[in-house]
Amino acid sequence: APPPPDPPTLTDEDEPPPQNLPTISIGNAQEVEDGLVMEFPVTLSEATAHTVTVDYATEEGTAHESVDYGGVWHSTLRIPPGAIRRTIYVVIVEDVRRERAEAFQVVLSNPTGATIAKGTATGTVIDND
Repeated sequence: APPPPDPPTLTDEDEPPPQNLPTISIGNAQEVEDGLVMEFPVTLSEATAHTVTVDYATEEGTAHESVDYGGVWHSTLRIPPGAIRRTIYVVIVEDVRRERAEAFQVVLSNPTGATIAKGTATGTVIDND
């Protein structure tokens, strides 16, 4: 029988993905409808020696983009080396209608340097009329 083939040689372009990546999570938020900003906390399970990035966007629920909140089609959050927390800010839009609390989502995707543990958060807009 012929000898087994040599294992493939890794080059810089073929490096295996890093093991034991930290996880990234987003928390829920709520804000009274008064034209302020809603703050969604984004946390890493542990600090890293490299920059972690994650894309995010808003998705309508019972709250509507441009009517109840300022939507985000696509943006990227960067968490620098040594940091474990950053914030995603979404503007809340004031209106004069009486309405129940309304909600929308912020969704994380395409992380680099981390994996997503909790990738969807709910933002609740509480009516002040």
